[in-house]
Order: sequence, then C-alpha cells, then structure tokens
Amino acid sequence: MGFFDTVFKVAASITNAIAEQGFKDMERKGLMSSKDLARYKELNNELKKIKEAHNKYVTKENEKEKEIKKINSDIELSEEKKEKMIDEIEEEFNYYEEIFFEKGDGSKYGDKIAMRERMNEISQEIVELRRNNG
Repeated sequence: MGFFDTVFKVAASITNAIAEQGFKDMERKGLMSSKDLARYKELNNELKKIKEAHNKYVTKENEKEKEIKKINSDIELSEEKKEKMIDEIEEEFNYYEEIFFEKGDGSKYGDKIAMRERMNEISQEIVELRRNNG
C-alpha cells in the first residue's frame, strides 16, 4: 500500500500543478471573469476532494471483495470457517463505511451514490463555465 500511496500523492501534486498553471493561463489570457475563474477553481478543488474520498472508499471496498474471494477460493477452509471470516470482513468494512460517511472523508455526501452524483453535478457546472467563457 505504501508504494501506491506514494504514486497517488505524486500524481495528485502533478495534477494540482497543472491545474494551477491552467488557472493562471486562463486569468492571464482573460478567458474568464474573476468571478467565473474563482468559481471554476472552487469547483475543481471540490471535485478533487470528492474524487480522492471516492477513491479511498472504492479502494477499501475492492480490498474487501478481494479478501472475500480469497477466502471463498480456499478449499482447505470449512464452509463454517469461511462464513465466519467473511462476516468479520464485512463487519470491519461496515464499520469503516459508517465512520467514512459520518465523520470521515465522505461525511459531506452521505453515501457512495451521492458522491458520484455530486461529482457529476460539479463536472457539468465546470463544462458550463468553460462553454460560457470559451
């Protein structure tokens, strides 16, 4: 996990630098009004935060599914043992999910579907700003 976290952080910092340069270019070229540019930056920052939170959640969800598949494919385990191990994994994930959406990175959104909907709304608003100013 450490390697992927490092790669993710490097990719995020590169993306931030590119976005910031894009904002500066738009401002310098007068492609957007100050008000629209401020809104554009705000939307891009919010979208970035939602994507990061969504990626964390989906990564955890995928890890859960991998563990369950691994348990189910282990022919040496009894069905009872498999069921017990899967229940424990699901309990851990349910706890993670509860904290994630109550107090953690997803607390602004309520659930995974609401996160996706908000990402779509923001993306549409960004497209509209570009369309109106480009």
